[in-house]
Amino acid sequence: MTGYLVKRILTALLTLLGVAFVTFVLLKSVPGDPVEVIVGEQASEETKAKIRESLGLDRPFFSQFFGYISLACRGDLGVSYITGEPVGRTIAQKFPNTLILALTAALLGVVLGILFGVVAATFRDSFADRATTFVSVLGISTPVYWLGLLLIFFVSYKLKLLPASGTWNQSLACLFLPAIALGTRSACYIARITRSSMLEVLSADYVRTARAKGLSEAAVVLKHSLKNSIIPIITIIGLDFGSYLNGSVLTETIFGWDGLGRYAMTGIMNMDYPVILGTVLIGAAVFVVVNTIVDILYVFLNPEMRTGENSVGS
Repeated sequence: MTGYLVKRILTALLTLLGVAFVTFVLLKSVPGDPVEVIVGEQASEETKAKIRESLGLDRPFFSQFFGYISLACRGDLGVSYITGEPVGRTIAQKFPNTLILALTAALLGVVLGILFGVVAATFRDSFADRATTFVSVLGISTPVYWLGLLLIFFVSYKLKLLPASGTWNQSLACLFLPAIALGTRSACYIARITRSSMLEVLSADYVRTARAKGLSEAAVVLKHSLKNSIIPIITIIGLDFGSYLNGSVLTETIFGWDGLGRYAMTGIMNMDYPVILGTVLIGAAVFVVVNTIVDILYVFLNPEMRTGENSVGS
């Protein structure tokens, strides 16, 4: 296990370095000048040159890149061109908001997804199965921004049940609409994966044996079937949660949620290089950490992998 963790950490570091390099290349390739965003197009060339020199934008590409990596390794993600605030401190302030939204959306997705997936698999080819399949495909196909706009229009504007924008510390009611918009796609996808995995397990010999012994259908489904079909579901949950923590740019922007996604969008609109780089790096780091945790859970949840690991070690 120690060797595996060391290898994953080294892979994670190389991944983050690659993400930073690609982001740097893309930022330098897009048209536009961040200096003009700061001082305006009407500023003199001398003023622009001084700003560019103070920000280090006049240095060669690799000098800028390795200079940024050196600072990032010490925990310094730079200073926003627009606000003058340290990017790392701003990310730390906004991350709890994104974490609350991610946890709520993930809880919604896991509970509803597993529930409907189990029902669809248990009552295969029934009306409940067909309805779950239809809703799941519809939910997966619906873009999150379109669902968000529909929720704002009907639930907030027409029915006036929930606020259309704000964060959870202003009012807990502000949490529900963005969590529903963010978690619906995940719930539908988890329902599909749960159904597929459950159907495969329900046809296994040991499940038929459990039924032959007189166990109740609830015990067969929950104790034997769901428990042994949980591994692919864990993968989907981990990937979705990692993407939530990265900060859903569209969801947070539509609902005015003050998190990492909205902060990243602000940086993109203003060509604020330190903000863009900082949010991308943090998002990549979160995704790598979550995937590593999921892979470790695989070892503990899958007896075959543990057996294979022990046999290799012996």
